[in-house]
Amino acid sequence: TNCRRIRRLNLRDGKQFSDIGLVEVAKRCEALEWVDTSRSELPWKITDVGILGLAESCGMLKTLVAQGCDQLTDVAMSWLGRGCQALTHLDLKNCAKISNAGVRALSEGCYDLRYLDLTKMKGVTDTGVRALAANCAGLTHLFLGGMYMLT
Repeated sequence: TNCRRIRRLNLRDGKQFSDIGLVEVAKRCEALEWVDTSRSELPWKITDVGILGLAESCGMLKTLVAQGCDQLTDVAMSWLGRGCQALTHLDLKNCAKISNAGVRALSEGCYDLRYLDLTKMKGVTDTGVRALAANCAGLTHLFLGGMYMLT
């Protein structure tokens, strides 16, 4: 299937959509600029593998909404920082496995971030926020609610 012209992909709460599908779609839709993989209570999870698929194939991705993708880790953030440097909007609300290392890796590659939601990322501290401040000067919206390790 040829879907090279698709720019927006909404997979929010897609009932049987997992990493395998996301990787395959990313390979065929390299022009993607906006993706929503948000999850609530679904048996199929998006993990670091799905994000790797986006990072390898979708270098022009500007917006990623991944709320509730609770299997994402620092590895996914590192891949985004290396492969999706055009990101300006990233929503990671309720992705609690991401820590300072992931936020730092993200900030070192995605300098153009304007919007970042880190709500309920309990592993992120002042160190991660300092990395964002140092590397993402254009950040205008930063959400840090539910983070207990900030001073």
